[in-house]
Amino acid sequence: MGINYYVQIKPEKKKLQEALDAEDWRGLRRALPDEIHIGKSSVGWEFLFNHNDGDYYKRTRKSIADFIAANSLWNEYGELVQPSQFWELVDAKKGGRHSLNDLTHDKLRFSSHTCFS
Repeated sequence: MGINYYVQIKPEKKKLQEALDAEDWRGLRRALPDEIHIGKSSVGWEFLFNHNDGDYYKRTRKSIADFIAANSLWNEYGELVQPSQFWELVDAKKGGRHSLNDLTHDKLRFSSHTCFS
């Protein structure tokens, strides 16, 4: 069993307002970005990051931290997670089990696959 973590990208207020003013409901929907899966915390395992093909951050702690800080972080239960809490969790899980297929960068584990279950 594990918990997935997601970043909700902050929408651009200008795009939202333009879509609202024009009553452009499709445009409004497009202006609301999807959640980005950051990774998963599983019992007994190191935290496993999802690199998302590098679309949002590099495989470094600083890049991930900057991405999280610029947006908002949530767990799969809809609970807001503070960045400091998140990094405490990631650090506490160091030394746990991991797959030999995982990619290690900047002392963090990244999945070599895009499917998380």
